[in-house]
Amino acid sequence: MNGDIMIKLTCDHFAHKSCLSLMFDTDDRTKLPVCGVCQQVTRCMDDNLHDHMVEELEDNMISLPPFAVI
Repeated sequence: MNGDIMIKLTCDHFAHKSCLSLMFDTDDRTKLPVCGVCQQVTRCMDDNLHDHMVEELEDNMISLPPFAVI
């Protein structure tokens, strides 16, 4: 992921910001993601960045149009 921001996680691993965004639960953004390397529940080492990402994800979900599941 060339040019993507790398984020240090509380489990001491790193994740691309775009990859970490995919690790969040789509139904409950307040649930902590699971690290793809060690499978531990984790979050951004920087609390402000973590809160900002959750807000961004919630804003993006609100702006998406509804869809029908068939």
